[in-house]
Amino acid sequence: MVLMSTTIRKNRPAPRPRATQVRKAQLKINADAAKAVRMGHPWVYRHAILNTSFSCSDGDIIDVTDSAGGFLARGFFETEGIVAVRNFTRDEQTLIDGKFFRAACARALAVREQFLEKELDVYRLIHAEADGLPGLTVTRFGDYLQSILYAPAMGRFVEEIYPALMELTKVRGIYEQVRFKPLNAGETVRRGSQLVAGEQAPADVQIVEDGLKFLVDITAPSSVGFFPDYRLGRRRVRELSGGRRVLNLFSHTGAFSVHALAGGATHVVNVDIAQKAHARARQNAELNGFDPAKLICHADDVFRILGMLKRKQAQFDLVVVDPPTFSTDKGRTWSGPRDMAELLRDTAEMCTPGALLLVTSNTVKMPMELFEKQVAQGLAHRHPVILERPGLPVDYPEIPAFPESGYLKSILVRLD
Repeated sequence: MVLMSTTIRKNRPAPRPRATQVRKAQLKINADAAKAVRMGHPWVYRHAILNTSFSCSDGDIIDVTDSAGGFLARGFFETEGIVAVRNFTRDEQTLIDGKFFRAACARALAVREQFLEKELDVYRLIHAEADGLPGLTVTRFGDYLQSILYAPAMGRFVEEIYPALMELTKVRGIYEQVRFKPLNAGETVRRGSQLVAGEQAPADVQIVEDGLKFLVDITAPSSVGFFPDYRLGRRRVRELSGGRRVLNLFSHTGAFSVHALAGGATHVVNVDIAQKAHARARQNAELNGFDPAKLICHADDVFRILGMLKRKQAQFDLVVVDPPTFSTDKGRTWSGPRDMAELLRDTAEMCTPGALLLVTSNTVKMPMELFEKQVAQGLAHRHPVILERPGLPVDYPEIPAFPESGYLKSILVRLD
């Protein structure tokens, strides 16, 4: 039996009153900001506020107006940070109450049910602003949901959201993690997800993507061990792997590698600094019945492993380059914007004529133009051509007026 629990754990940032709020003020913004909101941008930046003579607490519902007082949007106020308001709606007649939140959850679920395969049980269920619930993402991992709060004020509304999700999805439980601030350089650990509704998850939760099974830890501090947003890239790797020798750089728990083995790769070489990630990669491969001899794992700095592979005259026909935004190991700091070109130059030396590279970046602040420039710099001597740009899947919808929502850069490149 699934037990519902909307009890708020004691270590939340602040107590949360009922979601429905009385609007205390109208917030007027400048003409440029008003234009952006009319086009659909879901945030109001603090510097755009014209009137400052009002008092609001975190999570208070507030109307946003233009300089003449014309209604623009309704959202919740934040007392800190560059974002002052995250908008829920641009319809003046819409009330922000329990019905609103349940309808948003139901609408998001209906979109996934329409476009995703029925057997897929790992996907983004609520994608923050694009699904009308800013500052909140909810991802399904098998029988459990993981909620991530990016705005402290959004915590005031989850008492309305979590019961609706339990009812609509029939999952066994919901876990919550707070990520109010990004990790700074040198920080490696967040607090893990905590159970907030339903029943406790097992240590390993099994998920299924395209008929392949993977294990995840729903309580892990930094990552459960699987990134649903890379689904289209993994599918492409599976389609292209037949008879190819595959190199997977920054392989994490081997999701790309399992797809490559499923596609008929002769062997896959995983490179990742974390021994624990390799252990999980082997588990995932064995879970799907693949020959463990076909999965070779190297735990060390990626540049050192590339040097070793070069000395052994290793050759690869398909390479996945999926680096983190930032990492540090043994005194060396990896930065995607700085190091990508060098990494690709070293990698290209082991690529056969006609080799394919799937190169990705999830760095929000790196525009596609800069990303492709780095790829060009690193691979220029091999005359690269871009064949495809696999993007985000449908469960990660993007807002045209909100470029921050298109964070994933991914290109499939062919080398001479």
